[in-house]
Amino acid sequence: MHTKLGAVFIVDIKADENAMREANKLGVPIVAIVDTNTNPSNIKYPVPANDDAIKTIQLVTDYVVSAINSGKASIKKTTEKTEKTTEPTIVLG
Repeated sequence: MHTKLGAVFIVDIKADENAMREANKLGVPIVAIVDTNTNPSNIKYPVPANDDAIKTIQLVTDYVVSAINSGKASIKKTTEKTEKTTEPTIVLG
């Protein structure tokens, strides 16, 4: 990988300890669902929820996907707006 990740999303930090350790080693922020049976101290953005319930995982991941898509759309709009304003203007006189 040539570019640094913006963040890592982990559903079960107890089961995915290797992903958590690697992200911490590389300095990548972690967004994770954190249950009462885990220690959230190494997580930059903990999401308190039951990481064992399928419905909870689905709900939280749907919100994360929605937020990512919303962010991508706003970046795309900003980029398009910038490109339109930087185009050269031809004035015929």
